[in-house]
Amino acid sequence: MNLKPSPLVEASAVLGIAIFGIFLTFTITSANVQTGLTMVTNTATTFLLPMFTFWAVIGLFVRNKSKLYRFVTNLVISAIVTGVLSNLFISAVGDSTIGSDADRQSAQAIVAGMALVTFFAAAVGAVLTYFWLIRERNAKA
Repeated sequence: MNLKPSPLVEASAVLGIAIFGIFLTFTITSANVQTGLTMVTNTATTFLLPMFTFWAVIGLFVRNKSKLYRFVTNLVISAIVTGVLSNLFISAVGDSTIGSDADRQSAQAIVAGMALVTFFAAAVGAVLTYFWLIRERNAKA
């Protein structure tokens, strides 16, 4: 395609593709559109909002680097944010005394699943954004 490379455009494109991928994944796996909408909302507030913020802010510092460098930076940010936040939420649920042990384990599994789906959807979004949607810096439009 032909989007102009800038940190906010790149972060927005990755975010849009990731949201669509997350929605599609949870809708197909649960065979329920309402579950897909609920999970994409939970995932967006839990993981995607912090990721988008870091993608845009750190993107300002790497905007003059190569496309491959920005792609790898995007993947690293996605991995760090999903890893740190999922570990934080999983340990908070594990330390909680609310609910039964089975309920806490189920909640931990849901958070882990959300983190995995989010990371892979963001990775697909980054691949599509950096290698298909974004034009080269020296290309004329």
